[in-house]
Amino acid sequence: MLDPRQRAGWLVRWRDPCCASLLFPAPVRGPRHDYGSRNNLGNCCANSLVDGRFGNSRVSYNFYYAARTCTHAPLLGQWERANNLDVELRIAQKQRDTDDTKWTIRELFQHIDSDFLEDERYEKIADELRDALSTGRLRMWGRLKETDSGSWVGPRAALKPIEESYWYTAYFTYFFFDERTSDDVHCYADRKTGRPAYTDLQVSRSATLAVWPGEPGDIADSYPNVRVADSPAVIDLFHGRERSKLIALLAAEKLSTWARRATSVANDLVKRDGEIWNDHSFQFHPKGNGEGTINQTFLRPNHPLEHVSYYDVCFNYAQLRRVWPTLPMSRTKCDIR
Repeated sequence: MLDPRQRAGWLVRWRDPCCASLLFPAPVRGPRHDYGSRNNLGNCCANSLVDGRFGNSRVSYNFYYAARTCTHAPLLGQWERANNLDVELRIAQKQRDTDDTKWTIRELFQHIDSDFLEDERYEKIADELRDALSTGRLRMWGRLKETDSGSWVGPRAALKPIEESYWYTAYFTYFFFDERTSDDVHCYADRKTGRPAYTDLQVSRSATLAVWPGEPGDIADSYPNVRVADSPAVIDLFHGRERSKLIALLAAEKLSTWARRATSVANDLVKRDGEIWNDHSFQFHPKGNGEGTINQTFLRPNHPLEHVSYYDVCFNYAQLRRVWPTLPMSRTKCDIR
């Protein structure tokens, strides 16, 4: 039986009388090459379609081969048009899935203001966010953490949409800023109302961009804002199963690279060609115990006669997020030396 999406696709095409006969050709029995009269391909056999299903499992429907062997050019054109529609449908579905990607509450704050932790700017963001949630301009999902009966026990609660009225008297705890407390309560309401507390708060990416558009795509992709030395999740990409994929994307300049040249007097952070990943190796040195030390990354030459090396490797947040939507990373300052 066709799954619902496939069945819907068949029904949509069945409405087109020009290709209905192609979608429901006469049943063919016997060897695969025995199609009877090729010019009679368009004949429809109603007995083969029973209650939305193809009845006899012994009936062979080699639709692609039959269409290709048919001498009727219009029928072949209808088949190709239907195939093109299928491709467009899959592309649209993929784009919709991408647009509906969920952002965590921390990613939401970072999108609104990348320096939200400075001067307690996160409090102003929280006020704006609660206004958007209480007026219905944005919807948030969460998992039950505490109820009026006490803490949530048992298997992890499923994500559920939080109603608008909840935010009239609800507040953020800001535990989600620290990964060590990311599983604690993220928001709570007035206990007198009996409303629960939630964790793992998430929002729709597309809905968030409608409220806070942020930078245009060509600007957001064009500067370094992820310092690799301070991004454990990005460093893990170099040592895990995604290493080959990461290096290939960097070498092909699908992901941009910025680094400082170690032997240059003017050691500005400059965008480097993707070829650098073909003859240099990535190294990470965690900060030492001495005062003033910092984490640092290097690109060391593979050839012993090459002496030019680079340090302070940085990437772009928007580019990384498109490849790894759920990677636990954040925007960081890249002007640390």
